[in-house]
Amino acid sequence: MIKDEKKFALRDNVKIVEPNGQGAIVREISLFFPLRWWARLFSGTVRKITIKELAKINKSIKCAAEKVHAGNAMSDDLAKTCYRESAK
Repeated sequence: MIKDEKKFALRDNVKIVEPNGQGAIVREISLFFPLRWWARLFSGTVRKITIKELAKINKSIKCAAEKVHAGNAMSDDLAKTCYRESAK
């Protein structure tokens, strides 16, 4: 990735581990959020909120992956349940 020398954007990587046979697949998604001038003024607050929201996404994905791996079918209800659990 290109190094952000001027605090132009927020970047974060989300790692997803999926079971695959006798091993696991690790998927890494790089998220890029350009910051507007007003967001750069409040960069500490914006970064804190973004990190908090990314943590919720990670918890939700982890919950869904674990439940599907346990034998549940992926459904809207499962996604909603995992989303609610991630917000706690």
